[in-house]
Amino acid sequence: SGVFRAGLAAFAKLYADKYAAQNIRMNNVLPGFIDSLPETEDRKARIPLGRYGHAGEVSSLIAWLASEGGGYMTGQNLRVDGGLTRAV
Repeated sequence: SGVFRAGLAAFAKLYADKYAAQNIRMNNVLPGFIDSLPETEDRKARIPLGRYGHAGEVSSLIAWLASEGGGYMTGQNLRVDGGLTRAV
């Protein structure tokens, strides 16, 4: 998924540049291991927070992005992964 995510990130930046003046926004939400995925100790050990995320933690970010509060954010890649990709 690394190649796909890089392409999606580039597309979001281009889209945001083209449509921001029309108040059309695009952001990417990039979840890590979420509790809808069966938990394994190997995956859990890789996460700095030491746990899987909850679907509600991802959906609350999406709700904020769709609200007036998120109205000034566009072209961003937002990782919700407990620190898993902190070095990327």
